[in-house]
Amino acid sequence: MKKLLLILLSFFSFGEFLFSDEKSELEGLNPTYGLYFNYNFNIYNVNFRQLPGVPSCCPKFETGTGNGLAAGALYELSLPYNLNIGLRAGFNILNGTLQQTEPTLVKVDTNIVNGKFEHVLKATIYNISAEPILSWNFYDNFSFHFGAHLGYTILSTFKQYESILEPADRGVFVDSRSRVRNDTSGDIPDINKIYSALMLGVSARFPLNNQNTLFICPEIFYNIGLNDVVNGINWKINSLRFGASFRWIPKKTYIKDTIIPEEKIYRFILDTILVEKENIEKSYVTLGKPFRDLKIDSFPNKIVITEIIKRTDTLNKRPNPKVNMAFNTPIISISSQFISEAYPILPIVFFDNNSAELQPYYKRIDSRKNYATNLLPNEPLKYHENILNIIGERMLLNPHTKITLKGFSDSSTEDGDCDLAKNRCETVKSYLVGSWNIEPERINIAPLKSPCVPKLVTHTRNDSGYAENRRVEILSDNDELLSPIYKKHIGKSSTFSPPLVKIDPSGSSTQFIKSWEINATQEGIPIFNLRGNGKPIPTEHLFSDENALRLKSNSPLDITMSITDIDGNTSTQTKSINIVNDTSDSETERLSLILFKVSSDAIPEQNKRILKQFIKDVTPQSSIMVKGYSDILGDDDKNRSLAERRAKKTAEIILNSKPEIQSVDIIGYGSLEYPRGISSYSTPPERFLSRTVQIEIQKNKK
Repeated sequence: MKKLLLILLSFFSFGEFLFSDEKSELEGLNPTYGLYFNYNFNIYNVNFRQLPGVPSCCPKFETGTGNGLAAGALYELSLPYNLNIGLRAGFNILNGTLQQTEPTLVKVDTNIVNGKFEHVLKATIYNISAEPILSWNFYDNFSFHFGAHLGYTILSTFKQYESILEPADRGVFVDSRSRVRNDTSGDIPDINKIYSALMLGVSARFPLNNQNTLFICPEIFYNIGLNDVVNGINWKINSLRFGASFRWIPKKTYIKDTIIPEEKIYRFILDTILVEKENIEKSYVTLGKPFRDLKIDSFPNKIVITEIIKRTDTLNKRPNPKVNMAFNTPIISISSQFISEAYPILPIVFFDNNSAELQPYYKRIDSRKNYATNLLPNEPLKYHENILNIIGERMLLNPHTKITLKGFSDSSTEDGDCDLAKNRCETVKSYLVGSWNIEPERINIAPLKSPCVPKLVTHTRNDSGYAENRRVEILSDNDELLSPIYKKHIGKSSTFSPPLVKIDPSGSSTQFIKSWEINATQEGIPIFNLRGNGKPIPTEHLFSDENALRLKSNSPLDITMSITDIDGNTSTQTKSINIVNDTSDSETERLSLILFKVSSDAIPEQNKRILKQFIKDVTPQSSIMVKGYSDILGDDDKNRSLAERRAKKTAEIILNSKPEIQSVDIIGYGSLEYPRGISSYSTPPERFLSRTVQIEIQKNKK
């Protein structure tokens, strides 16, 4: 009995455990209460000849059947997945009869004849049982059941006898002189009080009311006996049970609970350890083992559940490339001879016949950012092509200056037309205002008086003479606007010692290198650049005259080498080389003075001031050459004579300003030789720029 109770307790503890784990899924389902009534068809499986201590001459009982019933109460609980767990407690009748026939001799009157008699053993067995059952609702209202019958026997009696079957109407046993013998009854000896069986069954469920609280459930079970009825003999009882159960599932009363909302937060904390390894082509990450931590914080209106996942990874990385470079020299010496030149500007804009449109010859700009005078080539005609841009740039740099425009037309081909002359002035003004954003009030147009021809008109009766009169002159009281353009360049090739710099990258990384680059700068100004793919190799740079112009003395040349590996990691190293710039003992300065009027040797006052400023630092040891030039509008002798007079007057100003100067040479070329930067006399700008003198000063430094 104790074992039976222990089994039942374990079964329901397991069911309660399953039920509690799935509480959220079962919410809304009620327990089931009910009664069941079954008819039992009992089947005896036996193999014995007699009960213990009960005489019997039966050779062996083998099978038997009987009728009974099973009735009781049931209780069920719902589980997930269409499962139910239940318990039945009931009363069971397991009665049955064992029968075995046997031939015998029967006395009929005075004769002994052959006959048959039957061994009969009737058993009356009652028990009370507990039946734990697991049910599965496999389709709609149909369920399959699996369980156990655990019974305790409360009544077990037997009745045993032998009776004659044949002949049926007469005859008695010889020994008992009766048709019945060995008639015995009593309690079944050595009864096994515990009866157990395996239960298999199916059932259906049909509602009996609209509320779906009452149900009738037709059912059929088959019990398979597991232990013997009597100790020591082979006697098991199987039962086929069919009947119905009546069930009540009460409506559940819901009680509203206060649900505190939960907020879930996930935090991922990733830490990375860097490990540098040589000779690995690609970096890779070794993932660490994640560690989880749960933190629960309760607040009046919510519960915050924070899941913290921590992981420490290892980044296996090749070190950044190593840079190590060496030079062939710590110092670079530069020997150069410099020439300083002053290029005049021609503040005149020429126009085509009867036109006020700018000639295509003059350069126009789309944006001021794209223009700089110091980037123009050292050529007088290039400067004149950009005369309006030069004036515009200088007016921006000198915002308080003003200019005056004087417009002219040719008397022969344009009849000295003042309207045309004014329109030409408006064209010049419009360009400066529109392209250079010069305030209109800073540009004056001089009053015109008919005929609008130049005061010193070119009288040559051909197209060259006429073209020079179709112009606009730009005048200003400010010398900054119309001053020459000063440029410095190397007259002879510079000498570097050593002539080149050698860069040796020995000691730098050579594996897994994508590219390398060398940049040399001085005070942020680029000097040279070298680059290549793959591992760095020894390289060199041969210095040029352009480098000599950019390099300053006593300022280091900074050389930076950068190496990039295949992963894009770049390392750099910067080293410096000292620069010593040793210029030669002499320096040449050149000044072109303009503009002489046509056929005139008078030096304009502005040019006198420029000349005196140019020679103020000339030493007595310096030598000066003054070269005179003219245009082609005249014969060669007149032009040469005019050029010599221009040169002499220029030399007089030099000697008067610097009487200590020992030597001033003059020469008049006329139109037989072009001035520097002029290659023809075909255009008005070339002819105007040819009416000049060029002063060349050779300064001795020692």
